[in-house]
Amino acid sequence: MSKSHKPHLLLKVGPPGSGKTHACLDEFEKALAERTQPIAESLLYILPTVEHRERITDLMLRRNIKGFFGRPITTFDETFQHFLRLGDIQFASDVTRFILLKELIESQTFRYFREAAHTRGFIDLISQTFAEFKETLLSPQIFQSLLPQLKKDFPHFEAKYDELSALYMAYDQKLIQANLKDRHDALFLLEEGLSQNRWSLPQYRHIWIDGFFEFSELQFAFIKFLIRQTKQLTVTLTLAHDERNDLFQVPLETCARLKDLGFEEVPQTLREQRTSVPALVHLNQHLFDEKPRPQAIETSGIEIMEATGLHGELEMIARQIKQAVREKQYFYSDIALIFRQVGPYLNAIRLVFEEYQIPVEIHEREELRLNPIARWLVNLFDIYLHDWRRDDLLCLIKSSFVQKNEWSPAEIELDALREGIYHGRENWTKRFQHPVFSKLVQMEDAFRKAESLEAFTQCVQQAFHLFEIDPLPETVDDQNRMNHAARKRLQLLLEEIKRKETFQEADFATWADLLTRLIEVDLFSFHHRDKNKVQVYNVSLARQKEYKLVFLPGLLEKQFPMQIKEDPILSDAERRCLNKGKQILKERLPRQAIERFLFLMGVTRSREHLVLTYPRFDLEGKEALPSFYIDEVQAVFDAPIRTHKQLMGDVLPPLSQIARRRELKAHIIQFFWQPNYRPWHHDETHCLGALYNTLLADQSFHQLLDTILMPVEGKITDERVKAFFQPKNDLFTPTRVEMYAECAYRYFADQILKLETDDEKIDPRVTGTILHDVLEYFHRWAKQKDSSELTPDGVKIELGILMEKAFQDHPLSGERWYRIQLKKKELMAIIERVIQFEFFDHQPPLPDLRPEFFEYEFGKNGLKDALAVTASHQTVYFRGKIDRIDVDASGRYALVIDYKSGKTFNRSALDNGTELQLPIYLMAVSQQLELLPLGAHLYQLSGAYSTGFHHRDHLAAAGIVTHKRNQFDRETWEKLFDRLRVLTVYLTSQIREAKIPVEPRDCVRFCPYGSVCRVDKWKLDRIYKEVKMQDQKLLEQAVQV
Repeated sequence: MSKSHKPHLLLKVGPPGSGKTHACLDEFEKALAERTQPIAESLLYILPTVEHRERITDLMLRRNIKGFFGRPITTFDETFQHFLRLGDIQFASDVTRFILLKELIESQTFRYFREAAHTRGFIDLISQTFAEFKETLLSPQIFQSLLPQLKKDFPHFEAKYDELSALYMAYDQKLIQANLKDRHDALFLLEEGLSQNRWSLPQYRHIWIDGFFEFSELQFAFIKFLIRQTKQLTVTLTLAHDERNDLFQVPLETCARLKDLGFEEVPQTLREQRTSVPALVHLNQHLFDEKPRPQAIETSGIEIMEATGLHGELEMIARQIKQAVREKQYFYSDIALIFRQVGPYLNAIRLVFEEYQIPVEIHEREELRLNPIARWLVNLFDIYLHDWRRDDLLCLIKSSFVQKNEWSPAEIELDALREGIYHGRENWTKRFQHPVFSKLVQMEDAFRKAESLEAFTQCVQQAFHLFEIDPLPETVDDQNRMNHAARKRLQLLLEEIKRKETFQEADFATWADLLTRLIEVDLFSFHHRDKNKVQVYNVSLARQKEYKLVFLPGLLEKQFPMQIKEDPILSDAERRCLNKGKQILKERLPRQAIERFLFLMGVTRSREHLVLTYPRFDLEGKEALPSFYIDEVQAVFDAPIRTHKQLMGDVLPPLSQIARRRELKAHIIQFFWQPNYRPWHHDETHCLGALYNTLLADQSFHQLLDTILMPVEGKITDERVKAFFQPKNDLFTPTRVEMYAECAYRYFADQILKLETDDEKIDPRVTGTILHDVLEYFHRWAKQKDSSELTPDGVKIELGILMEKAFQDHPLSGERWYRIQLKKKELMAIIERVIQFEFFDHQPPLPDLRPEFFEYEFGKNGLKDALAVTASHQTVYFRGKIDRIDVDASGRYALVIDYKSGKTFNRSALDNGTELQLPIYLMAVSQQLELLPLGAHLYQLSGAYSTGFHHRDHLAAAGIVTHKRNQFDRETWEKLFDRLRVLTVYLTSQIREAKIPVEPRDCVRFCPYGSVCRVDKWKLDRIYKEVKMQDQKLLEQAVQV
């Protein structure tokens, strides 16, 4: 290069939206027009990614420039390749790097990495580490020279450093042996080319580097190289020299380094605002001010949306998109969703936007392992590699790719379960003669016989053809085009493997395992042809782009801002040790500041409307913390930003935001069948009525109405099953009848099917038994003592003895040891509190009563001592056990007490017939013991208090005064019990007939059988009313009888 060559180096700096890119494009357009030789390589426009390149190319096309200009618009990686057009150089692809590292790791003996080396993610982690080493120009030799200092400061990690250095050195040797170059070594190759005069200098008139806010060490070194290749080099940098230095920390550091290279800083003057919306202009200029100065600016143009969950968040966004397209005449391509990371939302975006019929393009490389064709192939390999396991086989035959003519996978599955077939090719083929098994046998034989990679590759193609998995023409739909792209990528992976001599003489198991592992980590690109789509980006890809409507979803702490974690291979402390004197590897934690810069980039992409959204609950269903960035946005304004909150009970959107026909139908159903669910406006009522008339022309709506109006029937017709409904020894129990009254379907699941729940905690029935036993034994013990003998210390000692015996008789299990100890202390505290209240604080359930009967049992000897309940000339018999019966001094009046851990008495349950246990116990006391009822209480042990209902006249006759509620006179009492007898007899007859009406009287909120429940929750209000009407009709019929 000539010594007189001194390029003109310009550094254009300016805040987001200041027009840096447009200024560069003006210069680029002018330079294109001035070229005398259109195809001469004299100009370069370098961008961060292929996505940015396509965007800039599109912008240039819109300028109606004549002539050829596409090739000069490029990326850093493409520029590397352009300069290294050397015929004898082959670069290792990502796949080749994976294969090489896999070979090395499997051949090494590790101490430090011994356990990690066998995990699937280890190869990727090492690959990323070596890529970082090379990008920072840290060669194996330099890294090895730095080891003594690392070992001195961190002697306990000496084995790690030695193994990492050896692996890095071996990887470089592998590349040399394979005559390959790592693409991150490009700079070394460029310098070598310069020394051998492979390029005439200077080669370029002008180079622009646009869209970056920082550069890696390799990129900085390449910029130095480009300086020698051009007459003029212009770099743009997003940077505002204002009070927000912390916000622009990374660009400021980049700016300083570029100035050290000789760049002249040129502030980019703001030609015109990207947006004319005052709120957006103010936000762009003052977001993250060190000392926010809220101003009274109208906040229209900015919204905040809070959803209940991720799916709800995307539905709110989808509805707003449909509304914007409908009312503001936006194109879908005018709208963008900008995430910190698209990954967690990827599948939900596709699902929700497909439901709302919104075309979307997600600028995210696809994971090959998630593609149906790739998954099918891996599934096929799993069958052959794991001896035809049942789960693998059923997964494959249930696939939509496998043709099912005159046979059903469900039949095969049931037969396999019945015959006990778990694995084994012979077991399956002997039992089943379906064509799919013949094809599987044929393909396994072909794969096993393959003696070369070429033959293995042909077998893969043959498998696709044999199972008729050849995709339809690419023009059919996006999914089919994606499958084509996945097939091509699989073929490229096979070609990569074929280039490796190491695997040429291997066997099917080795080839299948390698291809499977590559599929697990590989990515492929897929681009849509239609440009009118909602655009979805990671924020790092959204630079240089502008949209009328921008959504920033997923604004939760640890998501945006994303939590920066230290590198798992080399921590920040180790990196500081390496960086003594000179920065080699960047530390991770200090880069947390870049999150605010990226958020500013996302905010400034909007020209007309910005919507910040977040879910109240994260991906794991836990309540999440909204991002503090939302508070930072609000801090810029005096006026509150309009916020839309989706409540947990908001099953449907407001009528004005309906975006799907399904939602419209749901609104109409809700309006007619749940009129009190939401207060409707008068205009909306007329609107829904008109829409209802319109939907009547829809046959599917008629079917929906039939489904809603027809009751769900639960009917057992098999006499063998009916036998399980009949009570043991013809005696019912109050508990089971009460459960049936609450919900017949829950009764069926619990008492008949005996379904198990996934709750593995301490069984509450065991703790209940312990409390019952201890209280019974204690009262019996106390009954034998004089009141003067019952001292607090003596009582506590006796309770301790009784509790220890109860724990021995009924051991606690189902939890860790320390939790069981905590539960024991909790039970002891409950017992002590109950005894304290009754014996020392003198607060029994009712005054002037004494406990007389404990665990009183009726029906123990069959029908002889069972309780008979008669109504409508029908009699049913009950057996049961009453926890405690207190009587007055005369021995004539009794109070029934039933111990409960947490349940309290509910008057409405007594009225609607779901509190049957206490009334049946009272009937037993009257019939068996000939005692007059004072009432019945549920004793909540955890709170040491009781609630219930009472016979007012009997309380007065016994001379008992109480302020407790629910006191009935004689007439009301008798009417209540007459009604409950009728209902009890009716319910027992329903049980005998094995009827399971899906009409609960009390649908509990946390039902253990909710996952199999057939009750439509939205119908509950109507069901309760219908049940009440049925009861009234039943009582009227009983009176007539």
